[in-house]
Amino acid sequence: MSLQDVPTQPPERSRIIKQMKALLKTEQPALTDKQVESMLKERRLEKYLCYLKA
Repeated sequence: MSLQDVPTQPPERSRIIKQMKALLKTEQPALTDKQVESMLKERRLEKYLCYLKA
């Protein structure tokens, strides 16, 4: 068996990778650092406030 006979990725994995790449495509510009920081802050508040309520 040669290396040419061995597929580099299983078909299922290749399909999933293609789907993931398609999900990343967007017509919108990338988020700014400030926008990402705001989103992270909001997520952390949601996450840790639920611990305080419990």
